[in-house]
Amino acid sequence: MPYSDTVFFDDEYRNIEEVGRLGVQTVYVKHGINFTMVNAFL
Repeated sequence: MPYSDTVFFDDEYRNIEEVGRLGVQTVYVKHGINFTMVNAFL
């Protein structure tokens, strides 16, 4: 699976930056995630 087809959720911005450089779609979640957020990326 290509990195561009994956989504990475994290509450640490440094991880968002590092993983994003690989081509992964990243989502910074300062206050956690829920089903609605995950479903938006499916």
